[in-house]
Order: sequence, then structure tokens, then C-alpha cells
Amino acid sequence: MFSVKTSSSFTKAIKRLSKKYPNAPKDVLRIVDSLESGNFIGDAIPGFSQRVYKVRIPSSDQKRGKRGGFRLVYYVVMENRTIYLLTIYAKPKQGNVDPSLIRKIVDDLYT
Repeated sequence: MFSVKTSSSFTKAIKRLSKKYPNAPKDVLRIVDSLESGNFIGDAIPGFSQRVYKVRIPSSDQKRGKRGGFRLVYYVVMENRTIYLLTIYAKPKQGNVDPSLIRKIVDDLYT
């Protein structure tokens, strides 16, 4: 079992998303259950040694499936069996997240 924690960036992003997409927190919880069991779903983001992943989440508010839903970026720390939810965004509103932003969020976890 892994414990799942949230970064401050994720907390801000999910609050912002839930204003337009009220079911966003519920949509994320489905993925969190899978992550807690150690099932690292999604694609590894290059440059992070197989520790940062991006997963597509369908939005129950949009009815567009995974492609038009949300993107959740998370960070896996195997040593203490912890997964940090780094950020989430709506795909129709934003393209890929900048790797330098991901690096900053990860660095902020340790300060």
C-alpha cells in the first residue's frame, strides 16, 4: 500500500477546477484508489527517472472521455511508499505542463 498526499499546487488546482467542474474531486478519487494499491497508471514523464507520471482522467462533467478530461501529474517516492499529487489541469484549457514547473513543485515538497 502507498499513501497518497497532495502538494499545495494540486490543492489550488483542484479547487480552481471544481468551480467549473464540480465532479472533479470525485473523478480524481477513482484514480487515487488505484494509486494507493501501487498501480502506477499513466505515462512516465521523461527526465524524472520513472518517478513522475501523467494520467488521463475522464471528466464526468464534460462527457468527453479521457481525451477531453483532466491530466493528473503525480510523483512516486518508492523509499517511503508515498505518492504526491503534484498538479491537475483540464486538457481542453491547457496543453502539456512544462517540466520545469514539475521540477519546481517536486523541489517544493522537500523545502
